[in-house]
Parts: sequence; structure tokens; C-alpha cells
Amino acid sequence: MSEIIYFSGQSILTNTLNIDGLDDFLKIQKYFHLTSGVLDRSNTIAIPFKHKILNPLPEMDLKFKLSYKDCVMSRMDNLNQLHLTTNKTFRLLYSGGIDSTAILSGFIEYFGIERTSKILEISCTPDSIDENPWVWNRYIAPGNFKITTSLNHAHNWDDNVITIQGEGNDHLFGGLGSGRMSEFLNSMYCPVDVDTLTEYLAWTKNDTDLTNARFCAKQIMRIVDIAPMPITNMYTLGWWYKFVLDWEATMIRALSQSTLSQLPVDCLQTTLVQFFNTENFQQWSMKFHADYPASYAENENYKLICKDMILKILNIPEYASKNKFMSWPRVHSLTRSCVLIDSNFKLYHDATDFLKFVCTY
Repeated sequence: MSEIIYFSGQSILTNTLNIDGLDDFLKIQKYFHLTSGVLDRSNTIAIPFKHKILNPLPEMDLKFKLSYKDCVMSRMDNLNQLHLTTNKTFRLLYSGGIDSTAILSGFIEYFGIERTSKILEISCTPDSIDENPWVWNRYIAPGNFKITTSLNHAHNWDDNVITIQGEGNDHLFGGLGSGRMSEFLNSMYCPVDVDTLTEYLAWTKNDTDLTNARFCAKQIMRIVDIAPMPITNMYTLGWWYKFVLDWEATMIRALSQSTLSQLPVDCLQTTLVQFFNTENFQQWSMKFHADYPASYAENENYKLICKDMILKILNIPEYASKNKFMSWPRVHSLTRSCVLIDSNFKLYHDATDFLKFVCTY
């Protein structure tokens, strides 16, 4: 029996389906991404569909000591073994942003630029070049890389190339929504409580009635209760509930744009690799937020650890002044996404297909 591994938040919010428990679930989904459906890695929130979590929430290792760069190099060890085993070329979905640049710098540090250009092709758009001209001019343009357009990425899940994407790095550092939180709260160091979270959630949707926002806030606070570290302020809370509720869909959503109706069942091992989806990166994130619960809360350069690593590896001082450009959303906007994906990696485009996965209690 197949189960849901990904679904679109927009598709479930905009359709009227007669499913027990759906109304309560939609009160939570409403305050999350329209693209990604809520999939709870802690099994705290009731989800009215038969679903499967491919990336369970790790148990925090209190003895974990790897640095962020150690995690990058460990991931490069993994990718080197994958390359030796499959003899496939890697394709980096390169936006020019900090996440994909961190991956490219990991390759260059591990393999050297000459070897990297032979085993890694760059998939990008002109926006990617505009976002990061320093890396483009210093490394990519003169490096004999094969360059392809990322506008075709939805067609490339079944070829003889392993696509690498940088989803999840936002979740590691906790920047998701921090700008909006700062705008509403004035300080990200506000103490955590149901009332503050309710008011913030209602503000994001212009709700005058706080009923649904309070229901969602109470469910999120249940996730706070099972956190392995103290959640002491709204910034850490924002990181934790996105890390728990949004990680799963984020790791899979690129597949939702495939033009195929059936993907290979091993596609997440042999076709698409999310670079930051490892036990080490997640342990680092939990340890980092446990040690520095208020770090970067009011600093728009919250990925300074990542940025410093890039600067040291690539030695491009100009990169230190780079501003966020957001080229990648334009690529996503040009592709159509499916409604849901099941555990057999079949893609569905009709919202009534949710009815095939309804939980029976």
C-alpha cells in the first residue's frame, strides 16, 4: 500500500474534500508554505492522510562535535563514493546564492578546480551569473565546466546524471521567516508563548479572528515541548518548528516539478541528491541552536559561518559584500508542480487523489 511522501499545500488548501480531521489540519497548513505540505517528523501533529516520513527527525547527539565545514567535507566523502560507484556526472543546480555556492566551494576544496570541472556540470540561468559574478568570473567561466540551463531541470530526473541541490541550508541556520518575525515583533528575542505566536501567525495572514491562529500556535507549542534543547526565544522557535514540519517536503519538492508521471523508486539515491540532507548537518544544526539560542536573530547575514567558509576556500574578498538576490524562485515559477507524490514515486495532478490516501481510524 503506497503512502504520501509529498503534497502541495496550495492544492489541499484550495480544494473541498470530505476527509475526517482535515479541517483541523488545514488550520495548521494555512500558516505554512503554499508549495510544501506539512509533514511532521516528530509525529506530534495528526495528519489525516496515510503518509511516510523518509527523513525522520534525528535524536540529538549531545557528543556531536563536527564543525559546519566538517559536515561539508563529510558530505563530499559521500559524493565521492557515489561517483566511484555509479560513474555518473554530477549536475549542480546553481543559483549563485550562498547555498549552491557553498556546495561548489566544497567540490573545489575536496577535488580541486580541474577535477571538479570534469565531474561537475553547472546548471544555471543568467540570473545566477548576475547574483554572483565573482564566482562566475573567477571559477566557472574559465574553468571549462559544462554549462546547462536550469530552466530544463524538470525534465532531467531520469538521465545519467546525479542532480545536486542545496535545499535545507535555510532550515539548518533558521532563517525561514525571520525577516517577517523581526518586522512584527521588533526583536527576535521575544520570549516564547502561545499568545505571541498566535498574534504573529494571525498577522502573517491578516486574520482578524485569532481562532485558527491560536489552534495552530498550540500545536506548534506541542512540538516545542518535545524539543531536545530549550526553546528560549521566537527566533529559535521559528527554526525548530520549520526544522520539524517543513524539512521533509523541502527535501522532496524538486521532484514535484518532474514532467514524468512515474519516477524511478531509487531516484533520491541515484538521481537527485539534496546536499544538506545528512545526519551530520542536522546534528550540527541542533547543536548550534542549543549552544547559541539567540545567534544571528537580528542579523540578515545569519549564514555567516557558511559565508566565511566560502570566502576562505574561494579567496574572493568581494563576495563578503554580496546581497541576497533570489534568482532561484524565477526558475521554479516557470515549472508546474504535481499535487502529491506517493511512496512508489508516482506523481498525481488531481487533488481528488488525496482521497486514495485517507486515514481510516
